[in-house]
Amino acid sequence: MNLRQHLLLAMPHQEGFFENAVVVLCEHDEAGALGFVVNKPIKTDLAHILKEVQQDFDEDDEQTSIYAGGPVETERGFVLSPTPIGQSTSPFEHLHITGHASDLTLARDSLHRGNALFVLGYAGWSAGQLDQEMADNAWLSLPYDQALLFDTPSHQRFDQALAPMGISRYQLSQFSGQA
Repeated sequence: MNLRQHLLLAMPHQEGFFENAVVVLCEHDEAGALGFVVNKPIKTDLAHILKEVQQDFDEDDEQTSIYAGGPVETERGFVLSPTPIGQSTSPFEHLHITGHASDLTLARDSLHRGNALFVLGYAGWSAGQLDQEMADNAWLSLPYDQALLFDTPSHQRFDQALAPMGISRYQLSQFSGQA
């Protein structure tokens, strides 16, 4: 099972960092998996990040949210965008990622408009770990949806991801069944 180019929704029994998380999964193979949580805004704003990398900031930067992208390397920042920005790479169509500080200036307008997301850190799984978590019913997997990331407010992403299936988060269970 390869979940690259999927969204992972945390099942109800997940606690801690991944509680109610929506993760866009960029890599998944025999070596492990890597993704970014996209629905957990943090108190720090873009202006704070720009100060940290010694770049000028303005009022719009103070109103631009950033997200906790995962519990790994939380001091590293990444811009996720549906279109290329600077030195970005593309793990799959309609998602581009850059971690270059010099690209942050290029991304500012997109970040202000919500057409890009800035995340600190990432989510990583060792070889076989995500496969085991899937078998343990820790995640619900859905195909990647660009509109969910870039057109949906962060607090609605989890519920909007479930909407096409006609279910709500309250109908999810930590137990899986077999017929």
